[in-house]
Parts: sequence; C-alpha cells; structure tokens
Amino acid sequence: MLLTEEDKRFPWSMRCILTVTSLFSYGLQYLFSAIMIPLGIILVFFKASYLLHIGHIFWARGLFWLMGTHIHVYGREKIERGKKYIMLINHASIYDIPAIIAVFPRVSWLGRSYLTRIPVFGYFLRNTDYIPIDPGDREKSRAAINNSIAKADSLTIALFPEGTRTLTGELGPFKKGFIHIMKATNLDILPVTLNGMFRLKPKTRFIIDPRVRLEAVVSDPIPAAELINFTDQEILDRVKTTIVANYRL
Repeated sequence: MLLTEEDKRFPWSMRCILTVTSLFSYGLQYLFSAIMIPLGIILVFFKASYLLHIGHIFWARGLFWLMGTHIHVYGREKIERGKKYIMLINHASIYDIPAIIAVFPRVSWLGRSYLTRIPVFGYFLRNTDYIPIDPGDREKSRAAINNSIAKADSLTIALFPEGTRTLTGELGPFKKGFIHIMKATNLDILPVTLNGMFRLKPKTRFIIDPRVRLEAVVSDPIPAAELINFTDQEILDRVKTTIVANYRL
C-alpha cells in the first residue's frame, strides 16, 4: 500500500495504528454499502421513495458510525421549517456529501459528474436528487443549473461553491454558478460550514483520523433580496466571509 506524504506526517506509531484502523474502517464501509445497494435497488424498483430516503440517511450516518465518529450540528434552528434555500458548503473531503445527507437530508445536490462514477458511492448519488455538472462542458453546466432551478420549487439546492475539494485546508475561490440559480429562483442563501472534515480524510491522504471533532455550523440565511443588487464579486465575498467566519480545520 502506497502512503501519501500527508499520511507520513503522523508520528510512526500513530501512523501504524491509524493505517490499520483505516483499512478496517474502509472494509466495513464498503461492506455496509454493498449490503445497502441491493436494498436500494429493491426500493427503487417498487418506487418506495420514502423508504429510499430513509435508507439514504441511514447509509450516510452509518458511514460515520463505522468510522467511530459523528457530526455535531449548530444553528439548525436558523432553518425555517418548510422553506427552500440555496445551501452553500465548504468542500474538504469525500465525506462532505454523506455529512450533509446525514444532518440535512432533503436537498437536491449540484456537483461534479465524476462522483457518480465512484463505485458504491456513485450508486447512492444516482438514486438521490443529485444533479451532475461537468465544468469543462458549458452546455452541460448550463443544463445542470437549469435542472437545479426546476427542482428549486420542491427542494433546497445544495452545492459546493469552491467546485472541488481543498488540497490545503484553506477555502478555495468561490465560483458564481449559485448566483445564476439565486437570481432565477429568488431563494435565500443558507451558508453551512463543515469543520474537521479536512483532518478526518482529505483528498491527498489515505488515513482516516476519527479522533477529529466534526461539526456542521449553520449561519443566518442571507436574503436574496439583500444580495440582488450586489455585483457578482460582492456576493461571492459576502458568502465566503460568512462561511469562513465559522471555519476551523
């Protein structure tokens, strides 16, 4: 097994322990997901959408249980019951999507198309309201945004404005795709900050570190009416500043 430079930053003894526990954790997660897939196929076949929805939540939370951790949620009371938003989240780990599904399950995802091709994980995405987007194809990107607008009547739209996972732990530049959705739907922005995900499992590291405290922090919604007359850059700066205010590695 080839460890990355990020793996090697752990002291030797801790690296050995975490490597073994990570292998065990990955095995349990794949086994758990492999068991959930046939159940999901059956529920899709019988169009049991409610049970499939419950299954998605159980799967997402199960991944964190199997890693020996869970997510602490702050500010949930700021979400108005029954209201739809554009939820914007910082992106640091492949576990970010399961984290949001675990604590804010009824959302429609707008994200990278390659995620739908990941074994097991991609299956669950394809059977949610995930909307794949390909940044290299302008027509497909435009179609994905239009699809998000269409879904906004019934679901909160969730996306990572950075577009891809951070490689350093610092938030990357925000892209303005969500601005087009906001202007077309007049949905308020709901900033959510995920903490600890980068230290749990960044893109550049094999080892999972379950000792990290994981948090989802909900900020006060930003009304679309408050942003509509701002420039795109001012909107990007306002949203990023809000997410960064609650961010810690």
